Amino acid sequence: MSWTKLGDEWCQMTLLEDLSHEDRWHYLCMIQFCSRTDKRDGIMRGVDARRQSDHSDPATALAHLADAGLIAIEPGDKYRIVRIEEDDHLPSESVRKRTENNKNRQRRKRAHDKGDHSLCRDDADCHASVTRDVGTGRDGTGRDKTKNHTLVPATSTWPVVHISKAPVCDVCLDPMPMDAVLTICEVDDPAHEDARMASAS
Repeated sequence: MSWTKLGDEWCQMTLLEDLSHEDRWHYLCMIQFCSRTDKRDGIMRGVDARRQSDHSDPATALAHLADAGLIAIEPGDKYRIVRIEEDDHLPSESVRKRTENNKNRQRRKRAHDKGDHSLCRDDADCHASVTRDVGTGRDGTGRDKTKNHTLVPATSTWPVVHISKAPVCDVCLDPMPMDAVLTICEVDDPAHEDARMASAS
């Protein structure tokens, strides 16, 4: 999921004052298209620029946006959102990486909770390994320790791990109440705030 960042003053920008609501809406849809498709330079094909909203006359909307200095007409029937980097509408690379890492961590946890450990890290506790004798393809007895076998304690002595069914925070993976409506906890830091903004869009 992508998200677009708008400052609280965005609707009051002087550059938008002379534009109709329909033209403003088309401009916002163009910004969101860049966010969704990770076009960090703000450049899009003409066909994409014209079909971003339900504007009755998208070509005129683009002309109005160009006259206002919000977009630039580029060679080859392309358009560029002029202020996309200056206004910081797209999430930074570090935020994108953090969001992707959080998604991967959550994906691993869900798979792990279902007994699928293929996504778990190699050093995870669930990857208890037994060295096997590759030559014979048979496991050792567990009693002897030879060159090809590693002595492994009986499974009855292994600690019992209880995996909670409670939901966890998408950001920090801390447990949350069973009746939690959101999947982001109340911790007040930039990562949690970014995730809350993303889920609200």
